[in-house]
Amino acid sequence: MLLDNEQVKLVCLFANHYKKSDEGTITEGVLSQHVVAVALLIVEGSTCDNMIEAPLINAVNHGKKRLKNHFVPQSLLTQCGIERAFTYHYMRVMRIAVHPQVQQQGLGSYFLSKISEFSTAQGADFLASSFGATKSLLSFWLKNDFRIARIGFTQDKASGEQSSLVLKALTTSGEAELTGIVNEFYRSFDYLLTEEYKQLAVDLVLLILSDCPLNECSILSARDKANIVAFAEGYRQYSSCVFSLHLWLKQQLSGISILDESNYMVLISRIMQKHSVIDVCNTYGITGKRELEQLLRSKVRQLL
Repeated sequence: MLLDNEQVKLVCLFANHYKKSDEGTITEGVLSQHVVAVALLIVEGSTCDNMIEAPLINAVNHGKKRLKNHFVPQSLLTQCGIERAFTYHYMRVMRIAVHPQVQQQGLGSYFLSKISEFSTAQGADFLASSFGATKSLLSFWLKNDFRIARIGFTQDKASGEQSSLVLKALTTSGEAELTGIVNEFYRSFDYLLTEEYKQLAVDLVLLILSDCPLNECSILSARDKANIVAFAEGYRQYSSCVFSLHLWLKQQLSGISILDESNYMVLISRIMQKHSVIDVCNTYGITGKRELEQLLRSKVRQLL
């Protein structure tokens, strides 16, 4: 692929080594360079040299054709319904790696910032990546100002995880488009949690919901607020309050920096993913329905 595909680019991050005196001051120029990080990129979508024609896009949209080297715009068009997907220029990070001896020092994030600058200079509207969604991987991309465009519905054969597509806007038009993509993803996400995303790891769901825009959370009514307090204080049943609890919990998670996951895990599992009482009790070592309800009440009371 490196040899045959002109859309593929290989970028490296080098560390310079200088000759120093006994006192530690630099006495000469660069002695050597070492590769400390490497990334494989691919150009996708429309560029000045390669505009995708409307009949081709229409064939892709109707499932009659798939285009090689255009994973991101095809996914946005066919899976997310973004009709303008092929009008944008993307740089997709296919692989990125930091040398094991210098990991956990911020080099990956620094490297991504330089890749963003490089992609902007290449005229890209978006920097993108796709990977098997785990908490640690997704955390890295979200920390570097990427947003979630899509989470797949089935497990990837290679990673065993559900794939995620993340985007970072590099232009004003890209930023406007990305806002709509992210809002649309979160508009349906908590609904899909009860079926298509029911088996997502709870810590991953927690991370995804923490990046939810506040404008995609419902405004709590006076009745909702009363239901939540009534449940927390123990004088209203779970089923009578669960819808209000659902709206409240999504709002609680939006935009927060999570310090103690244990306060949220069982709430997400039961209230948002609708895991059964038996499954939740088995997962969290709870003896039965009564103890589970007492735990839910205490967690809500703590967060209030």
